[in-house]
Amino acid sequence: MKMKEKLNVPKGIRYISQWQDFRLPNYPHIMDKQIPGCGFTEYGLTNDQDVVLCSPRKILLENKRDQHTEDVYYLVNDFYSEEPSPDKDLNVRLDLSISKVDKENSDSLRKRVLDPTRDKFYEKKRNELSDYIESRRYNKKPIKILVTYDSFHIVKSVLQYRNLLDTTQIIVDEFQSIFTDSRFKSDTELSFLNYLKDVQKVCYVSATPMMDEYLDQLDYFKDLPYYKLDWKTLDPSRVTRPNLKVRTTRSVFEAAKKIIDSYKSGNFEVYFRRNGEDVVGTESREAVIYVNSVNNILTIIKKSELKPEECNVLCSNTPENLSKINKKLGANFTIGKVPLKGERHKMFTFCTRTVYLGADFYSTNARTFIISDANTETLAVDISLDLPQILGRQRLEENPWKNSAEFYYKPLVESKKRGMTKKIFLERIEKKVAQTDALLRSIENSKGDIEAQQAQAENCLKLAKLLNYRDDYISVNRVPTGEKELLPDGTIVEKVLLVPVANNLVKISEQRAFDIQGIDYADRFSVFNTINEVSGLELGNQETKDFLKEYESLTTLYLKLKYLCERALENRLSNLMLDQITEKNFIDYLNILGPERLRALGYSITEINKELGIVAFDHDRLRSLVHSSFILGNRYSMSDVKTILCDIYKKCGYLKTATAKDLENFFQVSEINASITFLDGSKKRSRGYEILSKKS
Repeated sequence: MKMKEKLNVPKGIRYISQWQDFRLPNYPHIMDKQIPGCGFTEYGLTNDQDVVLCSPRKILLENKRDQHTEDVYYLVNDFYSEEPSPDKDLNVRLDLSISKVDKENSDSLRKRVLDPTRDKFYEKKRNELSDYIESRRYNKKPIKILVTYDSFHIVKSVLQYRNLLDTTQIIVDEFQSIFTDSRFKSDTELSFLNYLKDVQKVCYVSATPMMDEYLDQLDYFKDLPYYKLDWKTLDPSRVTRPNLKVRTTRSVFEAAKKIIDSYKSGNFEVYFRRNGEDVVGTESREAVIYVNSVNNILTIIKKSELKPEECNVLCSNTPENLSKINKKLGANFTIGKVPLKGERHKMFTFCTRTVYLGADFYSTNARTFIISDANTETLAVDISLDLPQILGRQRLEENPWKNSAEFYYKPLVESKKRGMTKKIFLERIEKKVAQTDALLRSIENSKGDIEAQQAQAENCLKLAKLLNYRDDYISVNRVPTGEKELLPDGTIVEKVLLVPVANNLVKISEQRAFDIQGIDYADRFSVFNTINEVSGLELGNQETKDFLKEYESLTTLYLKLKYLCERALENRLSNLMLDQITEKNFIDYLNILGPERLRALGYSITEINKELGIVAFDHDRLRSLVHSSFILGNRYSMSDVKTILCDIYKKCGYLKTATAKDLENFFQVSEINASITFLDGSKKRSRGYEILSKKS
């Protein structure tokens, strides 16, 4: 990778379109814009240049089209689109026989090569695009074209025909997805790069570009000039560090349920700001929850009994996802759209990775929640690439939570940590590379026999689709030969040559997936380090880091509980440390019995459960019922508190004898002696509690 040239953004500039002297280089380059939401896409769509904006996601382009309806042409490829579904698990299709897949893929291949309907569709799109260009030229306005990666070839053919390719600026937005999406649609990404190789004015832009160690593995990227926008040097106030709360969770559903229950019960977080002499409070009545799994989102919605009017599901708009939604939730639910500025937002918005890139949210009060399961590849949020993107999705400055988020992650279980070592992983990669080289040599040796070469190439294509690059990295490029063929119906089509190649994009994608699980989520200490590097935050002091390192090294529940209690007795147990505790019941043990009593019980889980009278009950349900049974701001007598808690404990099978003081385990309270309305409707002066806020 060449040296990175820093471009100092002038003071007073908040959005790129305000920088009148800014010009993109007239040659292929990488542009690291550093921060999401700096208006780079808007700059491309509103400047006086001819621009093609290429995006990996339809949802981003639809969002931009809706904001610039009169000026842009959005090329929608309804005939054939390979937009990925990165919210779907990658499964090797071992359920099908080779012969069945042979037939499926041969039919598909023949259709894509010779289908006259496709060619007529493309011709229609070319004509529409040409008409748009003519109209813009007539009105002396620049052309602004929106297109997904997989359909860029249609736009390129029109620009070439009209001699506009060399003068039109191609902006490849969120270009890191070329690498990360390659496991879902690798041949599309590879073809896209091939179409771009002879384009001069191309800018690969991202706020989170792929790291140098990956870029350097591709000849095309490793020598590209690299520009980095510097927003801080001339105006440090423009760079705001995010307020990120990091917590562990035992499951994706547990974290989501906690968020939903809080909002449904009216326990809204309030942000206070001074307006002159007055103090004004803003309630967060909306939650945007990022979970990269359609199945998990549907389970969360169903179990939480959310209604269609309460939730917006944003995921890949595919028939498969729509079918899942209708089957599990009913016909009243569907795939939603990102609301435009001023449009109503629902209380809960669920987003898969489809929405991580580029979608703009204009909520005045939404909070952001990110849930990651490091044990499942498709559920693990990429802290380096995904997290900064998510933090940049809320656009309105008036939203007090614009730069805030809560990040819940399920740490790697021990079996995962011991499973795939770096050594084993690298050996597998080397084996697949060797197999790739051997296959390419075999095909090269049959170069004189075109039929044999095409048969081998077609077989490679079938295996890639069947096995999802399990054994090698062979992909197939489709290269037009310039020769025509007359079909029986009289249609003339162009022949295509199948050319096998090594797809290094898939290799890099696999390497990144391994690094996410094996390095970034190796332990809780590693998670903190990665977040610190990416966000510039310092999550906790050295004492917190030492705590995490020590706690992770302990191998039994006894040792972990003992360690927690010792630190609590020394007043060295912070909230951030407690947020990292996933061991079941530990927080309740500390809150209910306290560290001294736990020490007296010898940190024995059996003795502790006897003390609490625990047989088996749902801790989450207990906490939820207590939270929903007491209203924030209300006053309760000590006797009424005890009565309510007794009833809740009985419902949950919690055999502990209830006391009014137990309420302090669930709420921040103020002990009072004042006039209180009792449960029976009477009103008199009594000792009691005023409910201030919930404890998580």
